[in-house]
Amino acid sequence: MFTERTSVGLDVHARSVAAAAIDGVTGEVFRARLVPAPREVIGWIEALPGPAAAAYESGPTGFGLARALNAAGIRCQIAAASKLQRPAGDRVKTDARDALHLARLLRLDEIVPVRVPTQVEESARDLVRCREAARADLMRARHRLSKLLLRHGIVYSGGKAWTQVHDYWLGKQSFPLAGTQAAFEDAYQSVVLGSRTPTMPMFWLCGPRLRIPWWRAWTPRRGRHNRASDWTIASPTLERRSVMRGPWGVQFCGPLTPFADGLAGELGRLGYAQTTARGHLELWAQVSRWLTKQGLEPSDFTGPEIDRFLVVRRRTHVDLVSVGGLAPGLAFLRCKGAVPTSPEPVVTAVDVALGHFRAYLVGERSVLGLTAASYAERVRPFVQDRVRGGVLDLGSLTAGDVSRFAAARLPGLSQSSAKSTVTALRSLLRFLHVSGVLPWSLTAAVPAVASWRLAGLPQGLDPAQLQALLSVCDPSTAVGSRDLAMMLLLSRLALRSAEVAALTVDDLDWRSGTVMVHGKGNRHELLPVPVDVGAALAAYMQDGRVAPLTGRALFVTIRAPRRALDPQSVSGVVARAAVRAGLGTVHAHRLRHTAATAVLAGGASLEEVGQLLRHASTSSTAIYAKVDHSRLVALARPWPTAGGVA
Repeated sequence: MFTERTSVGLDVHARSVAAAAIDGVTGEVFRARLVPAPREVIGWIEALPGPAAAAYESGPTGFGLARALNAAGIRCQIAAASKLQRPAGDRVKTDARDALHLARLLRLDEIVPVRVPTQVEESARDLVRCREAARADLMRARHRLSKLLLRHGIVYSGGKAWTQVHDYWLGKQSFPLAGTQAAFEDAYQSVVLGSRTPTMPMFWLCGPRLRIPWWRAWTPRRGRHNRASDWTIASPTLERRSVMRGPWGVQFCGPLTPFADGLAGELGRLGYAQTTARGHLELWAQVSRWLTKQGLEPSDFTGPEIDRFLVVRRRTHVDLVSVGGLAPGLAFLRCKGAVPTSPEPVVTAVDVALGHFRAYLVGERSVLGLTAASYAERVRPFVQDRVRGGVLDLGSLTAGDVSRFAAARLPGLSQSSAKSTVTALRSLLRFLHVSGVLPWSLTAAVPAVASWRLAGLPQGLDPAQLQALLSVCDPSTAVGSRDLAMMLLLSRLALRSAEVAALTVDDLDWRSGTVMVHGKGNRHELLPVPVDVGAALAAYMQDGRVAPLTGRALFVTIRAPRRALDPQSVSGVVARAAVRAGLGTVHAHRLRHTAATAVLAGGASLEEVGQLLRHASTSSTAIYAKVDHSRLVALARPWPTAGGVA
């Protein structure tokens, strides 16, 4: 009977494990693609809300994972594959869907488990299978040799075949053509190798381990093949003894060989697909060979040596040829201490001053962290210009210094960038005054940027354009379900791109149908979730969302390494969808205008629009009066003509 909180389904393959887990308390679905190593699977399950139970289908991967999970205190069942229930009409079969299906069946106690044999029992079964396979191989080899001889009219008539006499007769056969002779020798050697039949002592079946070396259990028959001088065996294992075949068949040699398994596990944890992870492993196998050829150690793989290697890499490859391609592996090796970390950047007096400025904005002015960082970068040239002889001098600032900086800096910027720079500069001067660096405020010395308030019109999409934008998202895919949920939040709840990016799983309250929005000025507001938005969010969380590496962000990247989307990425999603829909340039904020103009056209007042947009001041909402056509008609004066009024 299922009593655990979390049910885990595993679709186990030779080179990957697709994992899915269902939290029975919150309903959250966790997904991951792991390396088929028990420690990786156990580590991922232990990070889930516990206690947890797991299940996977019986198959060629065996019972080792089940034993490891049970030994770690995680109840594991192996499902009989022939007795698994399948929904009618379900024709889409993927590893992720199979894992989620197993997790659901485990929670419903609808899995027919098979017994997990002990290691001794499995060892006996392997030995029996080995003997049967050897007998079948020998039979095929004998048939191949007999048919070759028969095709050339050679038939043995000296009695029973495959005896010492028959073996002596085979040794006397020869052919005039080199090709036929080579084929005969190959077929004969196959018979020789297959004739090494294994013996099976009975104590193997009951002992805890093999009592004698395996090679002593193979007793060669007497005959010509006992003379080692008559034939040789080409063993790939012996030839490649110095090369280790790492995960996914990638061959490692050199100083990075001990880190191959760990690197594969890290790539799986980051969420890379198997083909992509294999490409990264091949990259690091090349690095290991290059280090050996250059006589270097992993600790020597720093900036100059990385550049030298990339020059070599670009001669033969077109992918993973930059420092960015090396980044996942470098991070892992630095964590293990094999590769030295990058030197810490030198912290200057300018960095310290801007750090205090950011802390002031976040702590005293309730500015978001991203906005505070943007303000600090915009005023960095101004602060750096105050360095005199290696010493930062902000206490001697004058109004003339502020005016000269503005006159030199602002003309080269766009209007929006100039306005942001002026705002950041005023905030910095205000900070310097309240912190005691300046005896008086110099904010009045900052010039204003020429612009006209409410000069433009809010450009929203009409219903047909909005429908076209939403229709290009395919909800049957992970990317499409994520994009659809984000654009519905933008167009129905009038959220900003930064507010969508800041949402976490914990902000959704499914019982009350509300979402907690983290808005401008660190304000937190509870909004109702419409039915269509809730359905899109539920579909995305169930089938599309994969938990990020850190945090509990709601919207994450689909490609590895999985991380939370930032505001620019949210706006980029809308822009790409608009291009596919043939709408031209449309960004996330335009969907906010769409929501406002839609409710205004439905008869809402400007005050109600301001509440939907969560404006702190009614002056921010006043621009929408320009698109309130129903109310503007009453204010429009008749157009004069020569004969009277039109």
